[in-house]
Amino acid sequence: MSNELIAIIGVGVTLAGLILYSQHNLRADMQVQREETRAEFKAVRSEMKAEFRAVRSEIKAEFNKHLGAINSLREDVNRLHGRVARQEGLMEGLREAITGTRDLVAGPG
Repeated sequence: MSNELIAIIGVGVTLAGLILYSQHNLRADMQVQREETRAEFKAVRSEMKAEFRAVRSEIKAEFNKHLGAINSLREDVNRLHGRVARQEGLMEGLREAITGTRDLVAGPG
């Protein structure tokens, strides 16, 4: 073999070694980057879950507060309904006492 051929083969083997070494390092770097990205995603996911739980709790608290107000309003309306019915009955009785007649056709309302 000639010296030029040996030099060319030597350069080729050296370049092949450098390329394989470079690819190995690149794969290792990519693996590290992939693991870091996964860890960051897990951390962000955990943060988001915690924030969602907090928001859900706040929404439930607000909902329960408003539900309590609605129930209170419903009770007030029911009490008012009873008072109005009682007043209507008194007015009906007063009308009967004044006119001396009983209106059997007219109903509530």
